[in-house]
Amino acid sequence: MKLKMENTINNLGSTYTLFQNECNDALKGLINKLFLNKNYRVFNILNKLRKNYPNVSIENNELALESFYNSYMKNGYIKYVGNTGYKMFNPFNNILEEIDKNEAGTVPINNNEIVTKNNNFTNPNVNNLYDLNYNNYKQMITSKKTVVWCSNDYLCLSNDKRVIDVGIETLKKIGNSSGGTRNISGSLLNHTQLEYILAKWYNKESALLFTSGYIANLGALETLGKLLNLIYVSDEMNHASMINGMRESRCMKYIFKHNDMKDLERILKTIRTDNELKNRKVMIVFESVYSMTGNTSNIPQIIKLAKKYNTLTYIDEVHAVGLYGNKGSGYVEELKLCNQIDVINGTLSKAIGSLGGFICANKYFIDVIRSYSSHFIFTTSLTPVNINTAAEAIHIIQNDINLRLKFQNVVKKTKQKLTEMGIEIINNRTHIVVALINCADKCKKICDELKHDYDIYIQPINYPTVPR
Repeated sequence: MKLKMENTINNLGSTYTLFQNECNDALKGLINKLFLNKNYRVFNILNKLRKNYPNVSIENNELALESFYNSYMKNGYIKYVGNTGYKMFNPFNNILEEIDKNEAGTVPINNNEIVTKNNNFTNPNVNNLYDLNYNNYKQMITSKKTVVWCSNDYLCLSNDKRVIDVGIETLKKIGNSSGGTRNISGSLLNHTQLEYILAKWYNKESALLFTSGYIANLGALETLGKLLNLIYVSDEMNHASMINGMRESRCMKYIFKHNDMKDLERILKTIRTDNELKNRKVMIVFESVYSMTGNTSNIPQIIKLAKKYNTLTYIDEVHAVGLYGNKGSGYVEELKLCNQIDVINGTLSKAIGSLGGFICANKYFIDVIRSYSSHFIFTTSLTPVNINTAAEAIHIIQNDINLRLKFQNVVKKTKQKLTEMGIEIINNRTHIVVALINCADKCKKICDELKHDYDIYIQPINYPTVPR
């Protein structure tokens, strides 16, 4: 439905648009923010309110959304009220009353109606867009603690007092923004110091920071592919960031079966025996730890094939950073093979507990990426807080091996308990615990029960994120 704009409200230099008719798109946004983002017990509540759809969650089912709208929002949520201006009605009243009755530990916030007249707010409590959207909705805050079983903050360093103290001190001394891109005013001493730390951690000549591990893969693979005219040979289970980076490079690409060294060698042999391709630069692209299964790549064998067929190697270490090896840098370090991998991608956002990504390689590769990658050049750099907290976390990881040993012991016990209970898990040697349910509906039901009855949050992973 096309939305008819009826009027605008100007407040403190900002303009907000009001609509006379029903507004499904806007309501969808409000519903998702009101329920999903605020961590309400959506599934349980909707089971009580929408008996026709007892087994689906509102945010994932368009049919359920439409039914929900039709039941509770027939008159729209903003109406023109003659000469008095505009009045925002609360279509969630019945729902929120139901929440009040059924959910313990909830705290209502101001539920006044918002009335506007002559483009001015008559309600003094409404000062910004947040108030406009939420002031007349009750917001519920649960008092119960929830245990998260699917976080990638593996070592809980984001909540470590030492890391937090460094973050607070950085805020006081430097502020919350780098103030620009790396090539203009956003390259601080903090950035170059962390890059030096990362390069040494992986025994590489140089390192380069990005705003995330995803962007690091995107920028590095696109740039190296274009400028070196690479042929990529990629594991079929590689992460989307790697796939998209290779795609954006528009380079020739071959895909080998997951962890299948015979198939990999078949492809390399095909390239090296082709008269038109045999002299081209080739790069094998793979991960060290695959997050959806927890299995590891055969790094020694890949390196052996790379040497045999004269190819480069690119590895994604994001799920291994901080967890393996004597210095804790990752799985490649544990195998003592850092010097034999050409390019290593990693993240600051998982075990390190901060935000950002990085590439470690020789100076030539890093200079090429720094000079030509739009994903590095045209974005504001990581904040000083991200940088300094990451540096502190790395220092802790390097000097506290017991932290990693304790984590691995918890993983071992978890796998053992699940197996004793008869729950099928994927056999792997990594920290990723994968329980196979083999039914999407059953998997969702189990996760919902854990959340609602035991205050344990775990996210189901279904097709197409993983194979059927």
